[in-house]
Amino acid sequence: MHLLWRPAGQNADYTIVVQGEEGEQEIPVHRMLLEARSPFFRGMLESNMAEAQQGRYVVRDINAEVFKALLHFIYTGGRLAA
Repeated sequence: MHLLWRPAGQNADYTIVVQGEEGEQEIPVHRMLLEARSPFFRGMLESNMAEAQQGRYVVRDINAEVFKALLHFIYTGGRLAA
């Protein structure tokens, strides 16, 4: 699965928008992988919530690098190298 974790978001079909102090950043992700690996994303994406229908989820008040570390864990099961 970690081959899917690429900075360019190759074949990504969903977008997470991180809005933090450093501004807004769009992160392309793979919806099916998020649903399979995260109960939070599964519940949101399998529902009729607006985020599931619009193809994007906005996360507010978090540092983009922290959120990328969370996504890295979801994709690979490991932590980022320090």
